[in-house]
Amino acid sequence: MKQEVDESLLPLKIPKLIVQPIVENAIKHGIENKKGKGVISIRVQEEADQVLIVVRDDGIGIDREKLERICASLSGTGKHRKEGRAIGLQNVHDRIVLHYGEGYGLTVDSTADDGTTVTLHIPRHHEQTEARSNV
Repeated sequence: MKQEVDESLLPLKIPKLIVQPIVENAIKHGIENKKGKGVISIRVQEEADQVLIVVRDDGIGIDREKLERICASLSGTGKHRKEGRAIGLQNVHDRIVLHYGEGYGLTVDSTADDGTTVTLHIPRHHEQTEARSNV
């Protein structure tokens, strides 16, 4: 696993267990079914007023149809919302939206046979609470 973290973001607090399910999905759905070894990278960076936590794997990727269902579910527009598809992603997305509001959450990009990138979007400036843990 590779990690790149903007050191100025280390003091940032985030809700507990929002990165772990994303990494777990990368292993289970991307890397385990790949021939040979796989790599998962985590990058934490600031972009405008947001912090992006980018989890990328070089696994088998997601076919276009399934990716469209996942993205529709995350945006709340799909008929597949909460129908057992991408439950882990949906739960993390919902927790981020609940915690920080609309405009934050997950985005997913993938290409079959090339890997998947899941980006967590959270605000750069927000109140710190005890319920949050370090990146």
